Amino acid sequence: MSVEEYHQSGERNARGRRTELIRGLVIEKMPKSPRHSWLTHELYMLITHALGDKYVSWYDEPLTFIDSEPEPDISVVSGSSKQYLDEHPNTALLVIEIALSSLRLDRAKAEIYAEAGIPEYWIVDVAKKQVEVYTDIHGGRYASIETFNAVLQCRSLPEFTLRVQDLFPA
Repeated sequence: MSVEEYHQSGERNARGRRTELIRGLVIEKMPKSPRHSWLTHELYMLITHALGDKYVSWYDEPLTFIDSEPEPDISVVSGSSKQYLDEHPNTALLVIEIALSSLRLDRAKAEIYAEAGIPEYWIVDVAKKQVEVYTDIHGGRYASIETFNAVLQCRSLPEFTLRVQDLFPA
């Protein structure tokens, strides 16, 4: 299915389902656990506090690419929010996924984000209490994957530093 067909179809959030388009396939999103919701909210608040109104931070909103329309847990885009009144952003400076039970799918999404030119992609691996950081796009793929469990300095948004342990209360 194309992105245009996805926008016109009844599949998109039909009957209350949360879906996203990945490589032309409509994928039903998993229900969010309280921990997932809490982590997403806390990380979103940390980012918006650090960045202020310099950027637009999105919370579970679509990014439109050539053959996909994922809805990452958090994305940070440049410009103003008014610029996205009629269409979703088609790029971002940072995309973050929270992985409680979706680690495999979130890792597979790395290729989609790299192809779209997203300079930095994070996966919060809840089981291991760490953040995987994907950077340095070469040939449509991330060439660098690093894991952080202490302090993480965002490369694409240097104003944002994360103490990873803040995401995992005792």
